[in-house]
Amino acid sequence: MRTLLRSRTLIVGAAVGIFLVANVLPLAYMLVTSARDLPLGGLLLDERQQTLVYNSGLLAGLTSTCAIVLGVPFGFGLARVPMRRRALVRIVLATPALLPPYVVALAWTYIGGSAGVAAAVVGRDLFSGWTYSLPAAGVVLALVYYPIIMLATEAALRQIDAGLEEAGIVAAPPRRVLARITMPLVAPAIGGAGLIVFVLAISEFGVPALLRVRVYTTEVFTAFAALFDFARATALTLPLLILAAGTSAGAAALLGERVLAGQRRRNATDVLDLKRWRLPLRLVGVATIATALMVPVLVLIRVAADTSVVGAAIASWPDSRIHSCNA
Repeated sequence: MRTLLRSRTLIVGAAVGIFLVANVLPLAYMLVTSARDLPLGGLLLDERQQTLVYNSGLLAGLTSTCAIVLGVPFGFGLARVPMRRRALVRIVLATPALLPPYVVALAWTYIGGSAGVAAAVVGRDLFSGWTYSLPAAGVVLALVYYPIIMLATEAALRQIDAGLEEAGIVAAPPRRVLARITMPLVAPAIGGAGLIVFVLAISEFGVPALLRVRVYTTEVFTAFAALFDFARATALTLPLLILAAGTSAGAAALLGERVLAGQRRRNATDVLDLKRWRLPLRLVGVATIATALMVPVLVLIRVAADTSVVGAAIASWPDSRIHSCNA
């Protein structure tokens, strides 16, 4: 028992140390080095900046919502729906998280530019216009981040004691057991994973910039990379920190102090009959993987195989080296 406690102490201590070094120290360094020149008057956002903060919050909220809509059913499917080769299905569904969001967005810009069959159906202008929009950016980010929700939901479901659901199924139908027992127990895990997705989306710069969506991170990037104003860039990050902290506090207040009920005693797959979900989840899973993984990769491979594109890239190497040396 003491050995186990020591191991946990070492793991927790190592996690805290990594958090301090990777997150707290850089932020403290930014604030300390910029304290003298920090433009406190610049913290009052003008109307344009307020709109950008609103767009960033809207993008993050849309991304989290779409990721939850995709990830939660997949998590239930992996944890409770009987299936073969569960480990392989889990790996395939989690693969989009390995792709950089910018790469996925870049592939969809090629699709939106050519439009293809969709242009003939809904019109080239409409399809291309939707590609370069805030909803499109939210969907692209959700296709990359939904595995975070999926894995968190599956892990939470596997920790529920099957006896709780067995006791409920005696007196209530499966739908009520799912709504009154299962979902409240996994809600903290889903909410925590949703907050992670929210923070990742609100700090994203590449995808909104590529899809021509005006967000607040553009202000920070401009102040730091274009104007080289380190103090102003530090000050401009504070509204995003406040927004993220406020959202986290609100989620914590809604979720309360509910904790996940101990470790399950046995496999809970047969407690709730979710076999009818097998075919719909399979169809949605195939469509999701095709949209988030197969189509973007194939499009990029096709573009990269174009000899003219490769030749232009090779021809630009000398100029790139010259600009790098001058910089």
